[in-house]
Amino acid sequence: RVTGFDRGIIRDVTATLGLSRPLVLHPAWMHQVLYPYFTAQRGLQWLNDQMGLSMLPDLPLPEGLVLPEKFVAAKFYWRTTFPRHEHTMALARAVLTQVAAVQPVVMLNQPHHVDDHSDFAPKDIPGVQYLSDLTTIPLENDIGVQLAVLSRSMGFAGTYGGLGQTATFFKKPTVTFYTDLNGASIVHKHLSDWIAVSSGTSFHAIKTTDIGLLSHVLPGITG
Repeated sequence: RVTGFDRGIIRDVTATLGLSRPLVLHPAWMHQVLYPYFTAQRGLQWLNDQMGLSMLPDLPLPEGLVLPEKFVAAKFYWRTTFPRHEHTMALARAVLTQVAAVQPVVMLNQPHHVDDHSDFAPKDIPGVQYLSDLTTIPLENDIGVQLAVLSRSMGFAGTYGGLGQTATFFKKPTVTFYTDLNGASIVHKHLSDWIAVSSGTSFHAIKTTDIGLLSHVLPGITG
């Protein structure tokens, strides 16, 4: 469906480009084709038959971008399933600090605000670098640059959402967090689980209120 946010974008783009009656290609058309899957009328095999799902190759990096030899890609951002709050900020900081103590972390932050998400980007965690400090990120290829870096990483940690789900298509071990699905379709998670199992990697979407339970069940266990 077309949301108020969508209508605002259409209005702004129309005014900026001086258009009178633009034709709009909305993602809802794609969702309409896959409606039987999103409404649980069809399963993952049907989705695969429709989409021809396959793993993604490493993507070319922007010219001149130098990354650590080994690193973890990360991105925490605020959305309805992981809203900005004192405890989510504390969790994001703790995860980044923990991971950066073992491996360098490259935050897939972006200098452009182009959707209804906003990044968590603290600048005071040792071992954490920011993509926007390492290269120029053009507005027209914002996501492409992030995905190229993700494809070269050892794995991904961050907010449960599209970027974490895409990491499974690069066969990257992925750990994501959410506070509540808040109406987000569970079938997206099912797809990520399936892709991870099929490709021999790991995908975890952890509800923040489950962290305490997990810490009691898995005390001091290491890989």
